[in-house]
Amino acid sequence: MSVRYICTIEGFEDAWVDISEAWTRQEIQELAQSTEITVVMDYWNRKIVACHLPLVDGTYIDDIALLTQEVLTDSVDVRFADFMGYVLVQACGWVRTLGPLSGRPSSDSVAKAKTQTTTKE
Repeated sequence: MSVRYICTIEGFEDAWVDISEAWTRQEIQELAQSTEITVVMDYWNRKIVACHLPLVDGTYIDDIALLTQEVLTDSVDVRFADFMGYVLVQACGWVRTLGPLSGRPSSDSVAKAKTQTTTKE
């Protein structure tokens, strides 16, 4: 599964990336601790599952296999490249919030105990 992030930068509103929801704690920590373009590029290549990315010449990349360091360094507007880095971080935060929300009691007795009221006669 993936989550689509749509760009809101003026002039890039039709651009988007779909990022995988599957992350490990190690991946989240590694991405958060690194400022190296090679590490970020590795995550773009591993976590972006689909894209519609504008290049400075007015064309678009719709094939994630074309997301090379050369293309992203020489052909992508820096504002959009920063958006792509930001959405990876945003995706990490969003995925981390899903863990606590996925649990529920195995029986309804806990829920009943919370909603049970007493009446005085």
